[in-house]
Amino acid sequence: MPAMASTGGLYALLDRSDAGHERAVSALEGLDGPLVLVAPVLTEGMRLAGRFLGLEAPDRLLESCLNGELLLQPLQTRDLSAVRGLLGETEGLAVSAALTLVVAERLGVPAVLCLEPEVRLAARRRGLRALPEEG
Repeated sequence: MPAMASTGGLYALLDRSDAGHERAVSALEGLDGPLVLVAPVLTEGMRLAGRFLGLEAPDRLLESCLNGELLLQPLQTRDLSAVRGLLGETEGLAVSAALTLVVAERLGVPAVLCLEPEVRLAARRRGLRALPEEG
């Protein structure tokens, strides 16, 4: 099963000191294929990584895209239209997170690596599996 990642999920994978790091890494064990991202998540992840993890961290993200560990999924016009409704349904949901959920639905990707509470809520409401699972 493939998974998509929100900015919070992606950042937790990168930052070993992040409270969600171990849970995020464990959640991806056994998944098939690369982690799927939309461009806004990659951009936000690179900005956060550069700011908090050092100048080489964004380059590691780019390298992960180039070597196929992260798969960048292009947006379609219909994704942008679908985001409008989703943003109205969940308070505090970032546009990048809404795009992640909309694209996951379009592609039939059943799971989203996300640690942000509002993303987890929106994912579950849309029938997507929020990783890591609470247990």
